[in-house]
Amino acid sequence: MATAREHLDWAEQNEAFARSLDRKYQVDINWTITALFYSAVHYVDSYFAARGTRPPDHETREKQIRELLFFTSIRKDYKRLKDMSREARYELAPYGEREVLEAKGHLERIKAVILAKVNQPNPAP
Repeated sequence: MATAREHLDWAEQNEAFARSLDRKYQVDINWTITALFYSAVHYVDSYFAARGTRPPDHETREKQIRELLFFTSIRKDYKRLKDMSREARYELAPYGEREVLEAKGHLERIKAVILAKVNQPNPAP
């Protein structure tokens, strides 16, 4: 099982990848949004890893996000980012810079909440 730090590293790498895309083509914009979503996945997984667990799949992760009080403030951000990623990949959504900024906002809120908890000396549930 990956550690919280390893998940944070992957989250940061996904963010860096998203920043590296020049958005010259529609596929770049859609991959930017997808990379931002997968960054969120790893931030969320870092929360679980810090507690010695890890959801085995997206469905379980989403169930835990819906059920755990900790996620209340970022639940909608995660769902919207997930939906945007799915639309980008499968619906060929005609996203542009406005949507990239929206996705970045969702990720920043998720990141702030997760990092505040994961970076505590003894993060309680």
